Amino acid sequence: MDELHRRHLPDRFRRPRGHARQLSYIRRLVSDPQTLLLVAELDGEVVAIANSGLGATPDIPQKRPRRFVQVRGIVVDARVRRQGVATALMEQVRAWARRHRCREIQLNVYQFNTAARRFCATLGFEPLNTRLVRPLR
Repeated sequence: MDELHRRHLPDRFRRPRGHARQLSYIRRLVSDPQTLLLVAELDGEVVAIANSGLGATPDIPQKRPRRFVQVRGIVVDARVRRQGVATALMEQVRAWARRHRCREIQLNVYQFNTAARRFCATLGFEPLNTRLVRPLR
């Protein structure tokens, strides 16, 4: 996923020195009860991960309060794509969201990532808004 983002958005993503995910960050996620980390293994090797967290819209006059799960990232090794791994992970996210009485699952997909957008559409995700960017030069 990191390489894909660097290739398409080099002005936003860079190759890190050392590990892309610091151990302290991973420990914080693992210990956070508001976070769901899932891994898929094949023959003892991790082939996919999903990182999700609980969220809520603020209770302000113009918005209806709602609980949701935000999928922060899902990555599947290219060797096992299109074999149901991501779908199985997303089903676990959905079950977790229901257990926490959430009304929806949200996620962000970059415009260039047509494969991810197609996959999300097969799971019933629909566009909610469009984030526009205007670089200042």
